[in-house]
Amino acid sequence: MSVLAKREKSAAAPLVETITTLTSGVLLLVTIGLIVFAGFFIDLVAPGLEAQVKALAIQQLQIMAPIALFSGLIGINFGTLNAA
Repeated sequence: MSVLAKREKSAAAPLVETITTLTSGVLLLVTIGLIVFAGFFIDLVAPGLEAQVKALAIQQLQIMAPIALFSGLIGINFGTLNAA
């Protein structure tokens, strides 16, 4: 976020809000897609799993899918703090 380092805090706030909103929206869609289509992604990555192992893998992917959203937001916050 070197763009922020060149601006005053009052001028940088709307930019950070816009970036955070756009990133949150995209990553929320990715997270929902991972949760809804977890079975497809597990079949794509690991075809031929036993039924019990496949069910466990799908459940784990659905539980861990929100990490994409949280990691993106944490990255934006770290970038913003480092630019200050």
